[in-house]
Amino acid sequence: MEAVVEKANMARAYRRVVANKGAPGADGMTVDQLADHLKQHWPTLRERLLAGEYHPSPIRAVAIPKEGAGGDPGPYPIVRTPRSV
Repeated sequence: MEAVVEKANMARAYRRVVANKGAPGADGMTVDQLADHLKQHWPTLRERLLAGEYHPSPIRAVAIPKEGAGGDPGPYPIVRTPRSV
């Protein structure tokens, strides 16, 4: 888990999320809101992840249209939950 929450890994993951311009999850958080949320809550989220105390909420399943195919049914996790902060 230490490698997962390592600063360079998290920065890489954040850049991918922003580049994908994803739709809000079940929590309604947009990609544009993500940076401020992480600035405020990252220390708590990190500690909960390292302590094994973070339990993600259900995912949001949506179909993303794919050229020449029916679509990608997901699943797509949300960023935050009431239990995460």
